Amino acid sequence: MDSLREQVMINQFVSAAGCARDQAIQLLQSTHWQFETALSMFFQESNACHSNPHFKAVSLVFITISIHVFSHII
Repeated sequence: MDSLREQVMINQFVSAAGCARDQAIQLLQSTHWQFETALSMFFQESNACHSNPHFKAVSLVFITISIHVFSHII
């Protein structure tokens, strides 16, 4: 069973990235639960950044807000 901290991280990741729970778990585990690193990897691998020129800027703002909120939860 995942710890409460890991469950919160998974939920925050899914919320911030808009990805599937399984993908969030895989990325978080592969980065040893480094939230910022996993989120960065997700957006670097995402083709969505190339399809909309404003997506990257909006994503960075959303990530920054999410990380700020998340850091106060744990």
